[in-house]
Amino acid sequence: KIFMSYEGYSWEKMLIYQIKKFNSEIKTYGYFFSIITKYQNSPFVKYGENFDFDYILTSGNPQKKKFINRKFKKEKITLIGKEFYKEIKLSKNILSNKKCLILPEAFKEEIFFMLDFVKNCSDEKLDIEFYIKLHPLMNNKKIKEKIFNYVGSKIKIINTENTNFRFTIFRGTSAIVDYIKKGSQPIYLKKKNEADLNPLYKISNEIKYIANSKDFEKLIKSKKVFSQTPQLQKYCKNYFHKLNKRNLLNLFK
Repeated sequence: KIFMSYEGYSWEKMLIYQIKKFNSEIKTYGYFFSIITKYQNSPFVKYGENFDFDYILTSGNPQKKKFINRKFKKEKITLIGKEFYKEIKLSKNILSNKKCLILPEAFKEEIFFMLDFVKNCSDEKLDIEFYIKLHPLMNNKKIKEKIFNYVGSKIKIINTENTNFRFTIFRGTSAIVDYIKKGSQPIYLKKKNEADLNPLYKISNEIKYIANSKDFEKLIKSKKVFSQTPQLQKYCKNYFHKLNKRNLLNLFK
């Protein structure tokens, strides 16, 4: 039995082919642990038995359902969860704070695209404190210095996950799931002429979309009070599961 990550790369298919060519009795298990986006395709394309994993492992329900909907055999898909899953409870009094978290992925260009949004937000019109939480791959002294030189004190960099935020502005990161579970209002910052990268596209009607600072100002100043729905909480609680060691160990029998 061979276990490996599964992200839909062509080299994975070629490796599976070589493994089966070497010994047809070897069983291959692909672990799909990531998010799914609306236009994501390659992991869900069937290339035939010689190139496909014998079994697929997933970290949550939406991923499992996606494979089933794409005609993968249900009995060959096992939900095993995620090792770094966190039990998160809904925070109290989160609606009363005026903090907004910026949540970029591990790309320098995305960090500064989102910082441009913050720079354009008017201090006079908005009574909002901005924070940014960097992806671990970008959380270094050099990037932090560049952020400070670019926006100064307009935004604070945080490392802890203990802070609660009324709003969380995101794009394609899976980290948004945990902040929603805390009670934060998700706001997707879209870019012109770009495909939707929202990992929560299945319930996009529950997500607020903005394109610029003016959209954000209108949103938070609108008379309509907006907050999370039970549907959004339920979907995020099922997006990733706690590692099920029994399901995992059963695969070795």
